[in-house]
Amino acid sequence: PALIDSMTEIRRVLDDQTAIAMQPVLAEFMESGHFAAHIRRMRTLYAERQQVLIAAVREHLDGVLDVEPDEAGMHLIGDIAPHPHIKDTDLAAKAAAAGLTVYPLSRFYLGTAKRNGILLGYAGLEARDIRAGIAKLAKALG
Repeated sequence: PALIDSMTEIRRVLDDQTAIAMQPVLAEFMESGHFAAHIRRMRTLYAERQQVLIAAVREHLDGVLDVEPDEAGMHLIGDIAPHPHIKDTDLAAKAAAAGLTVYPLSRFYLGTAKRNGILLGYAGLEARDIRAGIAKLAKALG
């Protein structure tokens, strides 16, 4: 409650109102079926990219990271379960040193982390970039 006034002011400064002029365009986009078609295309594309990520991890990081497919989303979790002595934060730091961004799962926990792993994004990457990134990550982990 103490932050309501401050957050309201920040929101007003950043975006005083909803873009009213765009609302009819968005409604037409959705009503015409274009939005649903877009969602179908993206689901197919993301599923393909997810498969590329899984294959690359299994090829280059087998025994280091375990990844399993997921029905939805734009990220996968790479579990470091086979190596409990490797911390997710150390792995993320090595990735960062190689110019890659992965997120340690421990960063998302309040208190003690229940899983040791990293979050791997794939939605915004082309297949070749996913493969190259995983190969680069494997090299960084040595």
